[in-house]
This record gives sequence, C-alpha cells and structure tokens, in this order.
Amino acid sequence: MNEHKIGYLSILSEKNDTFIGGALIVDESALPIEFRYSQPIKPNKIQSILYGKAITKFIKVETVGKSLVKEMENTPEIYIIPDDEYFILNRYFKIPFIYASYFQREPLPKQGDVIEINESEILIQTSIVREPLKVKVSPQYATSISSLKTLILNLGKNMDIVEPLKRVENALKTLLNENIQI
Repeated sequence: MNEHKIGYLSILSEKNDTFIGGALIVDESALPIEFRYSQPIKPNKIQSILYGKAITKFIKVETVGKSLVKEMENTPEIYIIPDDEYFILNRYFKIPFIYASYFQREPLPKQGDVIEINESEILIQTSIVREPLKVKVSPQYATSISSLKTLILNLGKNMDIVEPLKRVENALKTLLNENIQI
C-alpha cells in the first residue's frame, strides 16, 4: 500500500514582530510523522528599515519557510499552506504548495463534486458532512490540478485536510508563549 505523506507549513508573526515557523508531515490518517520548527526570529531595526513592508514576506518565505522545508527528512506529496504568499516556495521545491480552506457555503450535492473557479482554483466536496474545500495552487501547478484533485479526494475520505495546519499553528503559539523546546 502506498502511504501518502502530506506536509503542512505555517509561519506566525506575533505583535512584537517575532516570527516562528513550523512544518509538519502527517500520514494519510493525519498522524504525525515529522515536525520541525524554527527558533523565534525578530528582525532588528535596521533590517526593518531596509526591507520595509517586504520584511514579513522575506522572513516568512525566504528565511523560515525555505529552511524548514529543506530540513525535513520526509518528502510529502503536497504542502498545505495558510495563504497563497507561500507559493513563492514553488521556485525552490518541486512539491506543490496548496492553499486549502473550507469555503463558507452549503455543501455541494455529493462527495467528489467540483466547481472550477478558475484554472488554478477549485471548490471540492471532500466530505458529505461539511462545506466544500477551496483549493488553490500557483499558476505553475494549474495543469496538475486534476491529479491534485484526485489526491485530495482520496485524503479527504480519511482525514480533515485542513485540521493539521491548525495543529501546527497551535504548537507554534505554545512554543512562543511557553518557551518549550522539543
């Protein structure tokens, strides 16, 4: 049996401009296989001045995100991300980074139903008991959306595809607030 591995990547920034990132790999039952996180990063005043508004994107994607994905020992088939600013990581890795969230609307008529929003964005009914999943890929992976749709439907039979991302974010908040080392 081919065991699917799904990655989750998130980088949080706190009010005091401190960033921390985490990457989690789970199996197709959503059980953790690997978790890594960055040390908290706080840009100094000069960096903040020189980078301006781009500092957040630079730290989240170029510094923390890129390093975390590189350090992972396991390679997932996809990475689920909290927003599309992480699509920049597709420049460095041959793994699709997929934005996924539940779309606030009535469920589609049956599991497996799909509504195409555009060439790189779909709504897909992964479960009959909740709203459809909104899935967006970077334009470079638009041609792969059909195979990704199949993977997401298969994964959605055994797990809530978005829920592990919340686990990563909760773990990062705990690490920041409690100074925990694992």
